[in-house]
Amino acid sequence: MSVFFPQTLDSRLCKAYVLYMAETVTLTDARTRLGNLVAKSHHGGEIITITQHGTPVAAIVPYEVLEYFRRREDEADVALAERILAEDDRTVPHDEVAKLLGEES
Repeated sequence: MSVFFPQTLDSRLCKAYVLYMAETVTLTDARTRLGNLVAKSHHGGEIITITQHGTPVAAIVPYEVLEYFRRREDEADVALAERILAEDDRTVPHDEVAKLLGEES
């Protein structure tokens, strides 16, 4: 099965997709089948949950899904920064920030 991810994947669609397209494998099974699982995710659009001792610990997801969540996180970070700047116009000079971070200015 092939799945197409548009550039702007709707979050409701993504949630439904995650629920519908999930497979769960043990870590031991994932080790022996990694190539096949990656192919299923990449080509078939499947999301594979990896468990260790019965607890979900990792997932293999189509890269487009990861990029969607990264874009959403970046958008949220920018919105937060803009809101903070709008509420407080104080700034810190670059050399002070660099000093706080232990970097040379």
